[in-house]
Amino acid sequence: VISTSRLEIVENAGTQGAVTWRIPEPVLLAQPLACLWEFDNTLFACADTINPGRLYYARRGTETTLVNNYRDVAAASEPLMNGLNWNARSYLWTPERQGEILPTGDPANPYVWNELPGGRGLFSRWALTRYNSKSPFMAFLSKDGIYKSTGGVSDSLTDRDLYALFPSEGNIGSTIRGIPPPNIVSAQAANLRLEFTDDYLYFNFTDTSSNRRSLVYRSDLDPNAEEVGGWWYDAYTPGVVFHYGEEGQGVHAILCGGADTTTGRLYQLTGNSDNGTAISCQVRTRSADQGEPRLNKLYGDQLADLDPASVTVTMTPRTNNDGT
Repeated sequence: VISTSRLEIVENAGTQGAVTWRIPEPVLLAQPLACLWEFDNTLFACADTINPGRLYYARRGTETTLVNNYRDVAAASEPLMNGLNWNARSYLWTPERQGEILPTGDPANPYVWNELPGGRGLFSRWALTRYNSKSPFMAFLSKDGIYKSTGGVSDSLTDRDLYALFPSEGNIGSTIRGIPPPNIVSAQAANLRLEFTDDYLYFNFTDTSSNRRSLVYRSDLDPNAEEVGGWWYDAYTPGVVFHYGEEGQGVHAILCGGADTTTGRLYQLTGNSDNGTAISCQVRTRSADQGEPRLNKLYGDQLADLDPASVTVTMTPRTNNDGT
């Protein structure tokens, strides 16, 4: 096949018109697999558009493979999403399940995929912390929130503080205090991304108002700490498609892929402006009801102790659970 309108054949086909041309078993070239990772000195890959439930693997210790080096681990209706090597083990996700890739010792079928009890599925193949082995856990986006796992039962990172912002009970999520929820639908899967670097987890997404926003999670690794972690909400100008921690010993720079209007640019997360635009910040304290949510309260004084550092600060008292 030379082009969409011309092909070369070996035998003379004569003069034909409006005929059907068919290849019974075509070999499609240049069909790259989107997801690749290494485990057991072997390269694994998935995301085949023709065989979405198929896991491929190379020959051990090489970058070559054989035509039968694959294993169908899920039905075509449950495509393989992505995988990673974490803590000397290999994990693989479908939209509904999480499993572990285990060596079998059988040269004919060297690997098997076992589903993990209590695991969760992966919604977007790019919303997975794949590259940083220093992460204290694997983090990934499921259909109802962000979860962490160390190879056992998956625990939610968002239910405690952000439950209403993520899908639940058939709802896509609710706008909370003026913040629209992430648009966790199939059409936006490519815009949902996770990255872990320098003890911070970055979730970049497009919200239901078509704005690119970020949620940042800081996990306190001290089990005896009073607080066990929390989330921050970021709105960059321009919006950010992804965060990425630069690689290398002693390197701590964070790169951001910008969603510029005319052309995407690569930024470094540093300085005190968004590409020349001043960074505004809003701090909201928690709403307190003294354990009596139905009773009206009377507060005599409000006190704010801060160092404005020559920056204009506007104080706005809010009442009724931050509603007014």
